[in-house]
Amino acid sequence: MQHVRFTSQQIRILGLAHLIEQLPDHLFNMECWLHEDYGPSCIAGWAVWEMVGLRHDRRDIMRSMSIPEEAARYLGVYGLGMRSLFTPVWTDLHDGPPTDDEAGNEVRRRISKRWAAATLRHLAATGEVDWKAAKRLMRAPPCAWRPVTDSYRWLQGATGEVVA
Repeated sequence: MQHVRFTSQQIRILGLAHLIEQLPDHLFNMECWLHEDYGPSCIAGWAVWEMVGLRHDRRDIMRSMSIPEEAARYLGVYGLGMRSLFTPVWTDLHDGPPTDDEAGNEVRRRISKRWAAATLRHLAATGEVDWKAAKRLMRAPPCAWRPVTDSYRWLQGATGEVVA
């Protein structure tokens, strides 16, 4: 068995993906950094929430922070990757032009927790922010291993040998 080593950055990203996936729907919204009560709302907001840690004054601290810059530093995402992860535009999420003006305006509202978590996992695995690839992977059927008996039958047929 091979051992897999994760960097601290990958661990933070994967932890954030898990957190976001477990949230109630009303606590995740990619349209704003923070809710009206200064609680986290989007990927960047939740990243900073995790970064600040368990403190009674966490909301007050977040109110005075530059959310995208702090989240980028915490997750190790900069430049175009930072923009694409925290404020994706239509072309980050879809192929082709928007179907109508409203679709272009509401692009971030349509990002589900599951899609955001998949994008974070893709980022942890590849180092790239790719919303489209994450969505394709979400649609793909899960990997399945053949049962041992089927594998032995295939091996026996391929080699002509009897496998015990």
